[in-house]
Amino acid sequence: MVALQVATVTIFDDRAAMEAEMQRLLFRLEDGFEKIARAAANGEDVSRWEDVWIQLLSEYEQLHEQMAA
Repeated sequence: MVALQVATVTIFDDRAAMEAEMQRLLFRLEDGFEKIARAAANGEDVSRWEDVWIQLLSEYEQLHEQMAA
């Protein structure tokens, strides 16, 4: 059985909380990018990791748009 991770969107009304969440997402994006690159270089299948990374990127983009509004 495979667990499917579903992306959720959190609406923040506190700018400090938004900035903290953006930093958390940025760290995960950078860390994930490095891990994916290393695993791909070792010939591992990283397609699921890439899917999760793209979900994180989408969350980051949505939060960035929310902060800009």
